[in-house]
Amino acid sequence: MESLLGLACLLTFRPRIALWGVIALLTLFLAATLFRWTLLQDTNCNCFGPLVTGGPLAVVFHTSVLISLAALLIALMRKATMSSSRRGLRVVSGVFATFLLIFAVNHASYSAISSPAALAQDQTRIFLSATCQKCQKDANKVRDLANSTDVPPVRVFIGASYESEIDDYLKKGNLQVKYTPLTFSQLSRETQHVPKVQIFRAGKLVKEWDGDVPGVDEVKRALLTGTEGVGNPPPTSGHPPAGD
Repeated sequence: MESLLGLACLLTFRPRIALWGVIALLTLFLAATLFRWTLLQDTNCNCFGPLVTGGPLAVVFHTSVLISLAALLIALMRKATMSSSRRGLRVVSGVFATFLLIFAVNHASYSAISSPAALAQDQTRIFLSATCQKCQKDANKVRDLANSTDVPPVRVFIGASYESEIDDYLKKGNLQVKYTPLTFSQLSRETQHVPKVQIFRAGKLVKEWDGDVPGVDEVKRALLTGTEGVGNPPPTSGHPPAGD
């Protein structure tokens, strides 16, 4: 449906109907994003591929821009009749304007969402794969970190092919943590080995463990020393996030 509506807009085939259809789909997508806001926190939707990064706030921003643009075009068409002449020029101009718009708003969304100010909080990020044997063995360590009051709040980013795999992992590990589901391709863009643990304090990376989940005492020592940006090399036991 999206492809057909986009093609109709580019070819100016019944443009008003096509634009109203675009607005309807974008509004539905916007509502779904708002409904699942908490689950989508700290994720990249990749809705525009590598051109745009950011979580639900970026989705709301870009979707609102596109809805406004479609509404503006409908308003303009009420005042002027679009003739069939110079259609090729309009198609080229439309494609160029679309990519220009995406590039223009990308910088604003990136600086507002991916900057250290957006992460100005204490947080423990744990990247896992629901099918990784090493991640399953370290589930008790993840639980200890999540239950400890001496560790910054834990957020788990877990890769899986199906939601049922995530449910099974959480049940087997008796985990009750905030988590963000990822596809394996999304997980592989974040880390080359799982599990991976990052400790943030006031938006700055304090320490990183790649391929291992540290114990509570080890995290406490890292917080006390405050060695910023220092991480462990990936051990041989670490597994790649995909193809486990």
